[in-house]
Amino acid sequence: MIKSLIAYQDKEKEKLALVYSVEAGKTKRELTESLNAMEVAKKAVLELDSEAKNITLTIDGLKRQLDEIASKVTDVNKSKTDASEDELNSAIALASMVASRLVAYENQLVEIGKKINEKSTQFEAAKQKAARAQMAEKKLSPEYEREKAAIAERVTALEAELKKMERDVDAKLLERYKKRRANDRGGKPSDIVVPLVGDRCGGCHFELALSQTHKIGVDGYIVCEECGRIIYKQG
Repeated sequence: MIKSLIAYQDKEKEKLALVYSVEAGKTKRELTESLNAMEVAKKAVLELDSEAKNITLTIDGLKRQLDEIASKVTDVNKSKTDASEDELNSAIALASMVASRLVAYENQLVEIGKKINEKSTQFEAAKQKAARAQMAEKKLSPEYEREKAAIAERVTALEAELKKMERDVDAKLLERYKKRRANDRGGKPSDIVVPLVGDRCGGCHFELALSQTHKIGVDGYIVCEECGRIIYKQG
């Protein structure tokens, strides 16, 4: 039973290795990295630009308030009969407070402007990097398609063979194998069925209890409690 699964694994690893060799290619990886970098930079610039616009609106509002207060102070100075000293002092204090806030916001706008320039520079660099990657992808695309076409027939044949081999594997064991294989997440194929090495799992090297190693001798295999691999005894 376990021998059938080992043979199945060998065949599946051949198929997965073929697919991995194409899909993990350098051009595709570099293009993805460049496009991701461009999107990150673009998002940062847009966020900073929005922040700067909001601050500008706030400054404009404060300027209008300051103008209104300044006008009121002027009117009070022209006609002191309409305002008490406390009202005048209050208006002057309010004008001073608004002016102070205005300076703070203007300073903040300057800092935001610096950040926007910095992010814009980074964004342009990211766009250039993405453009180079896109040019490379365009140049290498025919080769990439040829590589996929070259393995397509072999992959199809291997999938057909695997389908036939599944008939010889215990259904429960095969289900466990496929569930553990799904954890590879499309990366470089690893061994799911591993030998017992001494008293340890041949995959993660987890030390097994004596009862577990004894069970391998009886059932032909066990499932590693640590990594979920299927462990068998060689020989």
